[in-house]
Amino acid sequence: VAGIRIEAELEDQAWRGFCAAELGIAPSQLCLSGPTPAVPSVGPEGAGVASGGAPRRTIPPWRRVFYDLDVAGVEGHLLHTDVSLEFFPSRRGEAASVPRGLIFVPDEQDRVRSCYLSGFLGFDRCAVASSPLPSFCSATALPRLPDPSEYVGPEHWIWQTAYRPAGYYEVTLGCSPVLQERQRGPMDFSPCISVGLCTPGFTRVAINSKQAGWDAESWALHGDDGHTFHGASHGESFEWEAPAALRRVASE
Repeated sequence: VAGIRIEAELEDQAWRGFCAAELGIAPSQLCLSGPTPAVPSVGPEGAGVASGGAPRRTIPPWRRVFYDLDVAGVEGHLLHTDVSLEFFPSRRGEAASVPRGLIFVPDEQDRVRSCYLSGFLGFDRCAVASSPLPSFCSATALPRLPDPSEYVGPEHWIWQTAYRPAGYYEVTLGCSPVLQERQRGPMDFSPCISVGLCTPGFTRVAINSKQAGWDAESWALHGDDGHTFHGASHGESFEWEAPAALRRVASE
């Protein structure tokens, strides 16, 4: 029994190493937060039963995480070249092109994860991310500082891995450095930023001339009026109510 337990632990640590390699970090930086789905191995004798009637082992936690790991938070970036946008279809033979007026900025790892306007507001366009929204109940790894009061380099971060019950991503909004330099007084207009999702059928025309949510291949929340849009230039009032299960968890 002890030998089987040691073998299982070694196998699980090997899968932990595979997960760390996908994230580009050391295995010692990766920890598991919360339970993993209890999925038994399935064989010809039936789920959870091996030949001879002996119970079949469940899939080791880190192996389960490796199968379900969403690495978009690490590998995701903005599509910032004409070639990268060729994935999207054209309507009338339009060439794939980066939306005009956007300056894409690489980070210290040479990944393009931010952009800003190069001039005054105007024209509708979309910046599109490279990674699709992960499937339901994906495993996600997020970094944290060992000591929140003291900053250390990425090689010292702790990555916590856990399952989430819904698709999720974040966008950070700020002021364009060009606009900030030019705009000395208060703005006399209401800028609109839309954040949302699109399908692979989102067209090259939409990327260069529409806001997210204005066509049938995208959904978005617009910042100027707080409305949700899908397939139309007019939206609907957005009111979010947490599901009963989430309200119950929050109150406990």
